[in-house]
Amino acid sequence: MNWKKGTLGASGMLVLVILIGLMLRTPITTLPLMLGDLANKLEVSKSSLGILTTLPLIMFMLFSSVASTILKKWGFKKSLLGTLAILLVGSLLRLIVTMPTMIIGTSLIGMGIAYLNVYMPSFVTAYFPSNIGLYTSVYTFSMMFGVALFNVITAPIMVWAGWWSMLIVLAITPLLALIIWLFLMPHLSEEIHEPQVEVKKEAMSNDQIWVNKKAWAFLIMFGSQSILNYTFTAWMPSLMAYHQVGSGVIGIIMAAFSLIGLPITVLLPQLLVK
Repeated sequence: MNWKKGTLGASGMLVLVILIGLMLRTPITTLPLMLGDLANKLEVSKSSLGILTTLPLIMFMLFSSVASTILKKWGFKKSLLGTLAILLVGSLLRLIVTMPTMIIGTSLIGMGIAYLNVYMPSFVTAYFPSNIGLYTSVYTFSMMFGVALFNVITAPIMVWAGWWSMLIVLAITPLLALIIWLFLMPHLSEEIHEPQVEVKKEAMSNDQIWVNKKAWAFLIMFGSQSILNYTFTAWMPSLMAYHQVGSGVIGIIMAAFSLIGLPITVLLPQLLVK
């Protein structure tokens, strides 16, 4: 691949992986920390904004299952370009603080993250075949550390520059990722090359997956884990705010929750590969 021949291209890919890791959770986990100010701006109650923390989870459920189909049809380059564009548009819409734009923007962000959740393991395998464990650790570390970082800095930034400025910060990340990907795309080969025979075999296996006991075991286990994680990260800040816990304290508590998982995110991918 051409990007490996230049330090700039390799650095760009690394920065891209880090930025994508930052986007996988922070647009969801940061918003609950500013629900009070957002409710005042929209002149609605905090409880009516619960939909903004629930929408991303619904979008995960609706769009994760079609992500692999889009990836096979469009390939990595176009699929990732479209997904980053969706995230950017969603983030920009949230800068226009009205209820419809917040709902549409949050829905688009949830859709984009649903796609990235599926794309990233395949992306790392395709473009970093000899460093799968390392780059998996990079983007999972970025994901967890990003949540902790944004939870800690949100309250000080809101005090210093206003709560709306955090929405700008959340929009800058997909913008930078999109610019880097546009720069890298012409120098990358399309890494999906599946023979027709393999596609047919996979289609046959997909028909049988719903009667596969092992598949159901994986579905129940990972589904339960996701429910626990996203319920906690999306709703706990709102519950703490309801009980008059300050934004700074909420941020620290949620940051600690994310940091607890950091050692696992760094070590587990390397252990699995070995």
